[in-house]
Amino acid sequence: MATTGTQIIQEARPLLNDETTDFTYSDANMLKYINQCLRRIAARRPDSLVAADGTRTTATELSAVGSSIPFADKWRIAFVHYCVAQCVGTKADGKENRALSKYHNDMFLMYLETL
Repeated sequence: MATTGTQIIQEARPLLNDETTDFTYSDANMLKYINQCLRRIAARRPDSLVAADGTRTTATELSAVGSSIPFADKWRIAFVHYCVAQCVGTKADGKENRALSKYHNDMFLMYLETL
């Protein structure tokens, strides 16, 4: 089953403490971060675009949150961490958010290197 932008956002919201209906982080902004992540992974790990059967896919940006990402499902957690890092990093209210953003960015980089 392909991972969608909606699934990534749903997994990121609890990590952001953003689960009420009046969201702090909009789906549109999170979709922007998903697309940024897509470009970063494709640039650093071209092998991420090769399917199990050897066929190559393209890193097409998502136009809507319900769209599927063109990566294997194992990359889903990397997308979640990247989105959380970017969302938290946009809030300029102190050291705690910088530390949390750095943590999630470090997790993204770890997955980028090990998957």
